[in-house]
Amino acid sequence: MIYIIFFTLYFLIALLIIFQLILYGARPTKTLAWLLAIFTIPIGGILLYIILGRNRRKQKLYGREKFEEITEYLKKIENQHTPVTSIEYNEHNKLIHMITKNCGSAPSTENNVTLLKNGYATFIAIFNALQAAKHFIHLEYYIFEEGKLADELLELFKHKVKDGVMIRILYDGIGSRSLSRTYIKKLKKIGVEIYSFLPIRFGQFLSSVNYRNHRKIIVIDNKIAFTGGINVSDKYVIGDPTLGIWHDMHLQIEGPAVYSLQAIFLKTGI
Repeated sequence: MIYIIFFTLYFLIALLIIFQLILYGARPTKTLAWLLAIFTIPIGGILLYIILGRNRRKQKLYGREKFEEITEYLKKIENQHTPVTSIEYNEHNKLIHMITKNCGSAPSTENNVTLLKNGYATFIAIFNALQAAKHFIHLEYYIFEEGKLADELLELFKHKVKDGVMIRILYDGIGSRSLSRTYIKKLKKIGVEIYSFLPIRFGQFLSSVNYRNHRKIIVIDNKIAFTGGINVSDKYVIGDPTLGIWHDMHLQIEGPAVYSLQAIFLKTGI
């Protein structure tokens, strides 16, 4: 009798998930993979789907309301684009359509992009740009670790805030879990706005483990931006005692694409 009840409940839950996958599934290949997991891995397939398979973005776990003024600002940002038109680049129509559909930002022309080949070159360029900031600095990072770089940023931010520059930081709750409350308090004390993206909370870890913010973005005055693979960590410059220096690359961007990164930052924070 107990087995009958168990298998009945399992079957009903599986049917509910299947219905959800068919109705809201992102891609046929992804939907098929989850269906196979559910039918071939008893119990485990359903548990994996509950933890990793659901679209957290649509469920808006962070629960912040979209303020009207920010929505209006996002519209202004979108109007600043110089998008690639299908007439100009007819042979790339499919690629342009795919990029626009998947990331929500249209490719743009007239951008000046500088390739930064390592952490040393990246942070020299970043600190030079931060020094020149006049109005605002927006940072969004998966890993923001304390160390020499973080201390230098703190010192620089002190001077920029005194000059009237608005500084906002978004960091991932898991990727930057080592960031201490002491350091965060220091930032807040000097006037920096800093927030955690989906912080670790009891009872919410499993529901957010598959929806992390891996972005590395800096936007300064809507004039210059940085993005790529390098986090705020001494590993990229000084190195790790065991693994040595972490090698990755970054981009410095000037032009209409800066507005796309600014829009991404704002959408994450609302």
